[in-house]
Amino acid sequence: MAEFDRPVKVMKVGIDSPTPGTHVEIRTAPGPNASIAQTRLIASGQLGGGHTEIAVDPPTDQASTHVLVWLTELGPAGSRFQSKITEVQFTVAE
Repeated sequence: MAEFDRPVKVMKVGIDSPTPGTHVEIRTAPGPNASIAQTRLIASGQLGGGHTEIAVDPPTDQASTHVLVWLTELGPAGSRFQSKITEVQFTVAE
């Protein structure tokens, strides 16, 4: 969960990950302890190895101070599954 000091409108999310195949959802949340049912899906995608950009299309019209990156499926790692995220970047409307 990312928390911003003011409400923002997310345009895209950049995620760095050395483990391809991870599925993610980008969700806005009403607060830091919101349940998944209280969040709003604004984008989703599958991570490649390295940097992946996930665009919010169309850009969200609702500003939020909390944005959740929710892993819905881990990437394959041999006979197991795992995911690693090293950095998350948000591009917001000004």
